[in-house]
Amino acid sequence: MLLPRTKQKLSVEEYEALIDSGVLTENDRVELIDGEIVDKMTIGKAHASCVARLHRIFVQRLGAQKLVFSQSPVELSGSLPEPDLLVLRNDPGEYATARPQPEDVLLLIEVADTSLEFDRDEKLSLYAADGIREYWIVNLRDNQLEVFWDPDRKVGRYRNSCVMRPCDRVVPTCLPELEWDVAEMFLVRN
Repeated sequence: MLLPRTKQKLSVEEYEALIDSGVLTENDRVELIDGEIVDKMTIGKAHASCVARLHRIFVQRLGAQKLVFSQSPVELSGSLPEPDLLVLRNDPGEYATARPQPEDVLLLIEVADTSLEFDRDEKLSLYAADGIREYWIVNLRDNQLEVFWDPDRKVGRYRNSCVMRPCDRVVPTCLPELEWDVAEMFLVRN
């Protein structure tokens, strides 16, 4: 069901009430972005495969050190986006009763093909303004990884960014024990 953007901004609590009352269901591919209900893009084969690959990479390399969530919500100020991957500090009991908060997020990843512009603009600003430490866009269109870190919350932008190609190696700033070839994200050899 396609929902029009709302005229009045919703709070996270109001959005959750729509879910709890059954007005919105898991069949509605939407998320709350800056107080507005926004349609999510359909996930294609390459997108789904990349998310599964990333999830496996992080789980295998981190083990029980951190939690890895796929396509699950994170609670921000006036938003409840569902990024493709979250690497969280390890506190599984807390997430049984509350959603992850920005301070819990070590790394947030969006896989982008049809959603690339939205992920680069609206979501980047949203994540920076809420203090998400590190944000990656796995750009399937151009086979590149776009890395953003050191958020400037006042302006909703990241102070640092770089673009990495499959021949590069990446190390998350909050997870320096992890390092791997960017090519693993794209099923190409460097």
